[in-house]
Amino acid sequence: MLRNKLKNISLLLSSVLFSLVLCEIILRSISNHQYFIWPPNLKQYFLPKSSIFPGINDTSFFKVNSIGYRSHEKNDTSLINIIVLGGSTTECLYLSQNLTWPSLLEKQLNKNYGNKYQIFNGGRSGLNSNHHLIQLQKLLKNNNWIDVIIVLEGINDLQYALSLGNNYTKEDAQTIYDESFMVSPINDKLPFYKRSYLFMYLSKLKRAVLSYNLGQDPYGYEYIKWRYNREHASEIIDSMPGLNKSLSDFKINNESMIDLTKSYNKRIIFLTQPVVWRDNMPTSQKELCWFGWIGANQNINNGIYYSFRILNKSIEKYNSLLKEICKERNVDCIDLEKALEKDTTTFYDDCHFNKSGADKVAQLVYKFITETPTSP
Repeated sequence: MLRNKLKNISLLLSSVLFSLVLCEIILRSISNHQYFIWPPNLKQYFLPKSSIFPGINDTSFFKVNSIGYRSHEKNDTSLINIIVLGGSTTECLYLSQNLTWPSLLEKQLNKNYGNKYQIFNGGRSGLNSNHHLIQLQKLLKNNNWIDVIIVLEGINDLQYALSLGNNYTKEDAQTIYDESFMVSPINDKLPFYKRSYLFMYLSKLKRAVLSYNLGQDPYGYEYIKWRYNREHASEIIDSMPGLNKSLSDFKINNESMIDLTKSYNKRIIFLTQPVVWRDNMPTSQKELCWFGWIGANQNINNGIYYSFRILNKSIEKYNSLLKEICKERNVDCIDLEKALEKDTTTFYDDCHFNKSGADKVAQLVYKFITETPTSP
């Protein structure tokens, strides 16, 4: 009896092991050792409600091309190829494919310059300057067709710092790498079991599911909950948070991006982060906001938020630092924060662009690119 049980257990373990090995072989065989910010060929529809998203009232079609960007297919390396990096304000999740500001920018450039440009939208919710640096390192090394890089950043660096408070620490290098690309080659420096493609894909699938549960819902109903949480906060802090460590990381990351792009002889253009926050915001505007929490995320926090006055002063530290770095290093910087109206003609919440806002951003970047010569 015991011998039969052991035999059955042995057969079961052998079958499981064989299945795991087979899955690993299949995954390795289909991997082309490239870096993809989004899973290739991902498609999804969103149905944003205008009552939740002022300035948006159409179905949003979200499509990723075969190389991991929210864009059309790359079809001509002889064109001027621009990749755009950022978080959700670049991603433009609830705007349809042709209404995102990178898409509108491409359309405007090609309308006036004879279809010379291709723009690839690499924005993804939650990513900050730590991720953009590793993305640039890998993308420039593996894609010699990239000519120009545009980076819109700041809001996620700030919110990450706020959420951790005095416990702020930069994420470890492996976590940043894993979060930067939804599909990527295996890191040979990892422990043996983490170097399997099966482990990597299951880990990334878990993160994707968790990210979806944090708000990438088709209708945007989570925004109602997040706004309610902010409006009914147990405490509003009206004193400045400690941002020095975060700002130091932000500075290092941006200077490193500049060094990297110059080493590849590429042009990089930074955009400051625009927001609606200001003193004496009207109630109707406040009710659309949900940023500024302390805690793990907008669903799991301690009910404590920073005031809009402090949020505005805080994001200005990141914007001012970015402008200072760009000036010192003679690098292009477009001050969106200064140029855009802080109301629902631009935003549907704290910082995300509605239709009109995306068009304004595209026009500002278009004007800058066409009127400003390439920096050395």
